[in-house]
Amino acid sequence: MRLSAYEKKLLWLLALVALIGTVLLGAEFLSMTTLVILMNQVPEYGLITIALMMTLIVSGLNLSVVSMTTLSGVLGGIVMEQFSNSGVASVIFGLMVMMIVGLASGAINGIVVSYLEVSPILTTLGTMLFYKGIALNITKGGAITSFHQSFTLIGSGTLAGIPVPFVIFIAVVIGVAYLLEHHEIGHQIYRIGKNPHSAVYSGIDVKKMVLLAYMAAGIITGIAAIVMTARYNSIRVDYGSSYLISGIVAVSLGGVELRGGRGTVKGVLIALLILTLLIRILNLLHVDSSLIDGIMGLILLGNVVINYRSKGES
Repeated sequence: MRLSAYEKKLLWLLALVALIGTVLLGAEFLSMTTLVILMNQVPEYGLITIALMMTLIVSGLNLSVVSMTTLSGVLGGIVMEQFSNSGVASVIFGLMVMMIVGLASGAINGIVVSYLEVSPILTTLGTMLFYKGIALNITKGGAITSFHQSFTLIGSGTLAGIPVPFVIFIAVVIGVAYLLEHHEIGHQIYRIGKNPHSAVYSGIDVKKMVLLAYMAAGIITGIAAIVMTARYNSIRVDYGSSYLISGIVAVSLGGVELRGGRGTVKGVLIALLILTLLIRILNLLHVDSSLIDGIMGLILLGNVVINYRSKGES
């Protein structure tokens, strides 16, 4: 696996964060317990971040990724609840609904952004409120719970000792990395992000490719809904509320250009590990959650400033 110079710097930063955690908290910080915790914490946060990355690469943005995830989970959860007497069939119906809702909500975003040419920020801000409002109206602020045992195994089961959610996350990471780095669709997506006008003249159907990017993000949020709902054995509108900001910090730190056209799954994956380790350190040091949010904001601001200054000097 070939790493860029920036990704190698991120690996050094990951090692530094791990070293700081070990110094502050002792050798147990890098124990198997921490590894298991990481494998359980990263998947849903990581999936939402990868979905966000897909839209950023085409010079877009998706502020509705978390709302898409919770709406998919809520509708899928209701289906499983309604068909609970059907056993495993209820799970199959629920999984299908979550994937379809994720895909449909992504398609709505993509159509408005690409074909109606509305600003991605305004579009997804509107759909964020729309999707959240639907889910909130359905649940009345409460949780949907108690699903079939076979569904909860997705969130609590293991494969060869590895948590199933982490296996799902890695499978998505590999799939998206292949699509972006080795498939013509990925090459076209990067070209659109770098220069959409040039992409048009090179024969790329820009509107179609932007729609596909948003639809791919939607599918990933559907998968995130499955993981999130199964892991908690319940779903509420406020689940994952912090993942949007954390995801933006992760993609920025991971080397994704917020204006589009640049960034890799490898970089985002390393950034996710850095931030997850950092948050664990802060939690073990009993740092207040509001202060952790402030630290995330500083990381985002600092990274953006450094990137822009480095480009201005080059």
